[in-house]
Amino acid sequence: MAPLSQARHALVGQRSRMSPDGGDVYLRGVAKGGCRGFRLRARMGVLGINHLAFRTPDPDLLRRFYLELTGAEEVEGEHGPLRLGQTLLAFFPSKSPGAAADPDEIAFDVDGPGFADVLERARRLGCQIRGPLEHTPSSRGFYLSDPDGRRLEFTHDDRGVYWRE
Repeated sequence: MAPLSQARHALVGQRSRMSPDGGDVYLRGVAKGGCRGFRLRARMGVLGINHLAFRTPDPDLLRRFYLELTGAEEVEGEHGPLRLGQTLLAFFPSKSPGAAADPDEIAFDVDGPGFADVLERARRLGCQIRGPLEHTPSSRGFYLSDPDGRRLEFTHDDRGVYWRE
């Protein structure tokens, strides 16, 4: 069965149905040019990360930190969202005192010029920085913590260094 992206003809009078496992959508119809019973499969799936939700005792302080550190785009909406590429950062009030004792790491991907820019921003903010480190000849990064203690990494990799797209 051809993937939807490889279809050569548009379908007319199409119907669709979800596969029993919920993963595929099947389209049936008549292709332009009269080919009956043309059936395509389009994979439905996860597109990426929509947002990161930061729970913090001081949402305004943490939002300002990420805004100044990353140069993110300010977006109107609940929870003070900031946009970084296709991902939103949102800031929620919490009564707990910050990150866990062994927090997860959030790694931000930056381009070549952006790497030097965010490193300088981190220095201006007075962050304790580990690095920059050369992971490989084609990859470098540096590490710091946000005001709540979350581990952050900013990394720049030449395409295809760790995995293929």
